Amino acid sequence: MRYYKTKIAKKSNIEFILLSRDNNEKAAITWAKKSRFPFPVVTFADQKNNFLLNKYAARGIPHFVLIDKTGKVLATGMQACQAKIKKL
Repeated sequence: MRYYKTKIAKKSNIEFILLSRDNNEKAAITWAKKSRFPFPVVTFADQKNNFLLNKYAARGIPHFVLIDKTGKVLATGMQACQAKIKKL
């Protein structure tokens, strides 16, 4: 969140979305609220074979994927995403 607040928050062309693999939807939403996560949270507790989850999410937590508005993956991994965001 610190990186977001200091480097990204003022850039209106970037939006984060949390895709949660949590088995418990309520737990994911509770964590987001407690962490003051200011982005949309999409949970897949009962949809482990969901297309979005399988396309973008990974087993590691957290996993970062930078996607353009057409769905094209621009970068994967926190450092690669941060570097690409700097270029944007």
